[in-house]
Amino acid sequence: MPADARSARLGRAARTRPATSQSPLTPDERKQRGAPSRLLALDQVADAVVRLATDESLQGRVLVWWSEDEPHLIPWGDVGYAG
Repeated sequence: MPADARSARLGRAARTRPATSQSPLTPDERKQRGAPSRLLALDQVADAVVRLATDESLQGRVLVWWSEDEPHLIPWGDVGYAG
């Protein structure tokens, strides 16, 4: 992938803003609403985006990262890749 295409992908990711709230939920409110017990830090998300955008071997891959879990790539054979 050309460097300018990688830059465009990084630029789109960098323009999205993290969700914020005026009044953060208490742990009990988070549990009641089915919200994650913790949120990912902005630097964690940024590092994952940079890796996806710059590692040629990850072209076309999808990364899933729920807050409580470790990040993982959807396997190539997954039905989500069927088009």
